[in-house]
Amino acid sequence: MLHLAINPHLLVCPNYALPNFKAVRQLNYFSDEEPAATIQYLDHAAWNAQVTADTEAAADAKHNHLKQLAANQVEVEKELNKKWLKLLPLNDSGMPSIFPVHSPLYAFHKLELIKYGLALQAVSSVCTSCKVIPDADLSWDQFSSARTVYISKIQCTKWPTALTKQTASFLFALENHPMACITDYGKWCQGTIQDIRT
Repeated sequence: MLHLAINPHLLVCPNYALPNFKAVRQLNYFSDEEPAATIQYLDHAAWNAQVTADTEAAADAKHNHLKQLAANQVEVEKELNKKWLKLLPLNDSGMPSIFPVHSPLYAFHKLELIKYGLALQAVSSVCTSCKVIPDADLSWDQFSSARTVYISKIQCTKWPTALTKQTASFLFALENHPMACITDYGKWCQGTIQDIRT
């Protein structure tokens, strides 16, 4: 259908009975007596149909837009309701001289009921796999290889960027520590100290 650019309701209806519009009358099979009102009616009907179609298209577009916004809002709420791992914020402060010991509340409750005993135990002694090498027994090459795999794995699990950078910075500093340049015992000593700290 021809798209009208001008509203015919705002135009002055020409006199289609004039000889200049004879071709128009012949194409539309109008007699010379009744062309004006009929042609004007057709123009108005075409304009009204065009306005109705444009209004419906705009309403459909608005409805689809609102529907998409609602769907996006539902997705955002689903993401917000997911139980993500909550980590404390990190800062660039130095290493503390005293490391705080945190314990779950149920442990204190069972200590009061004398169901738990307090004892210190090395982490490497409670490993479930017999193939796990204790940190103190790792060679420097094994430690370097494990460090690279460790960094790649925490990036795959989408750790917070600050925590990933801090871990990589720590391992880089450990790799480039002056003690590592001591040929005889430096790297072994570093690995042993790190095992004690962890």
